[in-house]
Amino acid sequence: MELRILSTSGVAKFDEYLNKLTTASAEKPPSFLLTDDSYSQAIPGSPSIDESKEFSNKMEAAKYLNESLSKVEASYDVRTNSGLWTWIALCYFDQLCPPDRDGSRDPGERVRYVLPNIGSEDHWRRYYRHLLAGPYDIYRIHKENARIFLHGPLNILGDFTEQLASRMDIMANKGVIEAADILYYDKAHKEPKRGATNRNKPGNIRRFVTLVTQLDLTYDLYAMHGREIVRLFPAEFDSWRR
Repeated sequence: MELRILSTSGVAKFDEYLNKLTTASAEKPPSFLLTDDSYSQAIPGSPSIDESKEFSNKMEAAKYLNESLSKVEASYDVRTNSGLWTWIALCYFDQLCPPDRDGSRDPGERVRYVLPNIGSEDHWRRYYRHLLAGPYDIYRIHKENARIFLHGPLNILGDFTEQLASRMDIMANKGVIEAADILYYDKAHKEPKRGATNRNKPGNIRRFVTLVTQLDLTYDLYAMHGREIVRLFPAEFDSWRR
């Protein structure tokens, strides 16, 4: 399918559908918006996107979107284009908001599918909560070091994303995210280490955020690699270092 951008009226129609779902409607997604010129516009020279593609996890989706969107003309800022990301969310809506056995869906908050406009104060503050724009941006910046964020299905935001991705200063720092990957990703089992998000366990992800914030006052963390940062952490992180 040709990659397109939802217009204001297209986003409004999608909004209407999302509102219906809050009353336990089993209505199917308004897929006609994806191709109807009255509600969406094509990006000149844009690549096609496989709307039938099934993603096993967020990493797979992020890699696919990163590759596909790299072919879009440079004049389009794909990272911040709300109409584009809302169109993509509608394209893969069945994976982002899968139906229950009776056909009903629980969409949750609107920002999971409709990216706020770049001019609004919510755009960057809530960007990470969009179920596809968030993973795409995390992978675009950090590649394989984003594994703790991109493990798991598309429709689950995840604790690591909740704790870290809302902090733009942390997410922009490649060394800090590499340090989080070193501490909390289990390479042998290809998944985040158990207990990392348990607030009662020493060295958990919340303590990581606290320590990074403190260390940033003394060290230039942007100039450091992940392993250098990990060595600065106190003994309570020893079990994660191993």
